[in-house]
Amino acid sequence: MIIVTESAAALKGFIAKTPLKDLAQAFVLRMALTFIMHRGRMSCSQAAGFIASETYHRGQLTRFLARPRWQRDDFNMPLRMALLQMETGKGKFFFIIDATLSSQSGRKTQNTHSTGNRKRRPRKGRRYNKKKVTRKRCHSFTFGLLITPSGYRIPWQIPHYTKEYCTQKGLQHRTTAEAAADMIRGLPLPEEADVVVLGDTAYDANVVQEACEDRQYIWIAPANPERVYQGPT
Repeated sequence: MIIVTESAAALKGFIAKTPLKDLAQAFVLRMALTFIMHRGRMSCSQAAGFIASETYHRGQLTRFLARPRWQRDDFNMPLRMALLQMETGKGKFFFIIDATLSSQSGRKTQNTHSTGNRKRRPRKGRRYNKKKVTRKRCHSFTFGLLITPSGYRIPWQIPHYTKEYCTQKGLQHRTTAEAAADMIRGLPLPEEADVVVLGDTAYDANVVQEACEDRQYIWIAPANPERVYQGPT
């Protein structure tokens, strides 16, 4: 546990590059420290009490994260640009894209979807079992990690909104592949940058390949072992 905030002075100076005010910077600092000093499942309760000299109630962090301006304004971009300005080496940039799922219990949690088999075949022990099981659903995020020639790791993320949630909130629905394509097109790198984009078969879509072609990036994805080609074996 962090005893005083002064032990993270360098991190506080880095977060100060954002236009956030002092209270917002304090919330961001404690959440960043919670992720760095990871102990089990990360939650608002852990972040609220992580700095022993300045504890908060977990409800304060929940209300802080629920503010609409975090979805409207990108406060991470100044930090990303600060890291890119520190890049002095010449070489290849690697941009890795993948999805991350966060499970939640219950069926009424907003913007969640199920990834399991909904129609499970009965078997012995399950057919007559009356025990009620709380089904879990998932929040999905499309993440991107940019690795610079000097070794800096700069993250990007776009949350996945289900069709039902987009209908309720009036948002435009996009698939995870479309979100990855938007991240590729939005990378703040010069045109002459040598970039290699890596992803799994879930992102081997036309929209991702077109985004890489537009920016002249190299796209690498693993071959699907189940793919069948025409012609003789």
